[in-house]
Amino acid sequence: STKKDQLFVCGGQWEEPTLITVNEIPCGNWMGELLEDHEKASGAEQVQLKDLTEVLPELVSAAGYSKEILHPWYGRGW
Repeated sequence: STKKDQLFVCGGQWEEPTLITVNEIPCGNWMGELLEDHEKASGAEQVQLKDLTEVLPELVSAAGYSKEILHPWYGRGW
């Protein structure tokens, strides 16, 4: 965004990129990237993400594996 009190968000309750004010940040926490001005104006706290080496083993072990033939995503009506 070009304004210090507005930013675009996507994900969660916003399925499409949506312009909101920093006061509309839902819980006072954020993750990802904010401009320094947005960070200061929001008063929100950045959520610290876990290190990849801590998260990856559980993610890989929870993944499903099979020998089924993969189907392309295109043409499925999505």
